[in-house]
Amino acid sequence: LYTRLLQAQRYDKARFEAELREQEKLEQFELSLASSSFMTQADLQRFQQLSEQSRDFSYALVQISPDSIEVSDQEVDDYYKENEVQFQTPEQVRLAYIEVAEETLFDQIRVDEDEALSIYQEQPERFMTSELRKARHVLIRVPEQAAGNPAEWDRARERATEYIRQLEAGTSFEKIARLYSQDTLSAGKGGDIGFIAPGDLASDTLERVLFRLDVEEYSRPIRTDQGFQIVQLVEVQEPEQQPFAEVRENIVNERKGKLAQTRFIEIADELANLVVEQPDDLTEAAETFGLEIQETGWLTSSSTTGIFADSRVRLTAFTPEILEEGLNSELMEIADGRVLAFRVLEHKVPELKAREDVAGQIHERLRARKASTQAVEAGEEMYAQLQSGIGLQELADKNALKQVRLGALHRDDDRVPDKIMNLAFTAARPEAGGVSVGGVALDDGSYALLELHSVTDAPDALDETAALQLSQRVNYGRREFSAVLQSIKEEFDVRIFENNL
Repeated sequence: LYTRLLQAQRYDKARFEAELREQEKLEQFELSLASSSFMTQADLQRFQQLSEQSRDFSYALVQISPDSIEVSDQEVDDYYKENEVQFQTPEQVRLAYIEVAEETLFDQIRVDEDEALSIYQEQPERFMTSELRKARHVLIRVPEQAAGNPAEWDRARERATEYIRQLEAGTSFEKIARLYSQDTLSAGKGGDIGFIAPGDLASDTLERVLFRLDVEEYSRPIRTDQGFQIVQLVEVQEPEQQPFAEVRENIVNERKGKLAQTRFIEIADELANLVVEQPDDLTEAAETFGLEIQETGWLTSSSTTGIFADSRVRLTAFTPEILEEGLNSELMEIADGRVLAFRVLEHKVPELKAREDVAGQIHERLRARKASTQAVEAGEEMYAQLQSGIGLQELADKNALKQVRLGALHRDDDRVPDKIMNLAFTAARPEAGGVSVGGVALDDGSYALLELHSVTDAPDALDETAALQLSQRVNYGRREFSAVLQSIKEEFDVRIFENNL
């Protein structure tokens, strides 16, 4: 089955296993780097000081409205001629395709009553209920916030050991649970947690111990994520044969699933050959398996609906052998249990749009560009005045700009555009009674003028708990791995095919 599945996906065994080995090596490399990386206390303290630092600054935006900008017809003509590639219609295709889905085959398969009953009678052990074990427990909880403190675990273990001594001295398990268990849901019921089936408990260790106990026997203290637990077996409910009526549907669906999977692999294997043997037509392949030849609407390389939701289909549809030679694609798996092959019905090459159809778009683009240029020029002139000692408030009043001051902000405050925030946190610390100034062009075409009033540093103290939390927040191991990848990209010629991700 393993080999046939690989063949259906056009994989040979050696290539598939080699790719798995390479992936495993990469994961091991990433894990080893991430788990062995660390930050010193001094680094963490410096990071805290920077990340928790706040800055009080004012800024004003120099903006020019595009509506106030004039653009001539000649400028539009020149831009149109110089940028024709921007005004072409996208390349488009319309496809015919055939598809096989395991889910569809599942719906077509019929399993009768006699076959289902035969499976039930031949494999009775598969249709037994799980063994259930009724239990009580005592929980000595270790608070989540103290989970990293060994002393807390030692205290919890000592308490659990004391309860074991009381049990050995004759105190009932139910009484111990009522008096001492920190599981508020079960303590009032003497620790009763009801019947437990395999897989019910969050702790595998606790479950293994429970299913080895004899009735009335209790365990030694068991360490779990919650703390220490003591468990007692109260009653065992043996497995029972499930009635056929209760499992009939499951038997039928399981049988249909196996038959559908087998049939899917058979069809996919044969279909993969047919679309190659009849390379310029899907008719024979469709008729052989009773498939419908479906058609798409017009699609571009940026379409992501229908079968173009799969990036490989999008890429393949625009390759020369498919577009120019009119060949069928190879059989492609686009999801688990779903394969298809396609060919191009119609192809539209890019065409230059008429000037009159894009003139309005060009006008808007040129107006925005001119407005941005004028805003930056005006902003840079005002920035020079800031540097000469004129205050931001005076400049704002003189040029009808709106000054914004939100008080002391941390660097992650999202009320301020990123470029302004970056400018504010890279500006020099102002001297007492003075300000630092800056200016930067923004992505929206405006220009920001900035005045930094003061810098408030974070406290130097960093205790052990805070250091641990900060280390987790920094995720230094992941940053180290990202840095390694970046250095590889810089040192070697690395190409990333984004459409294949």
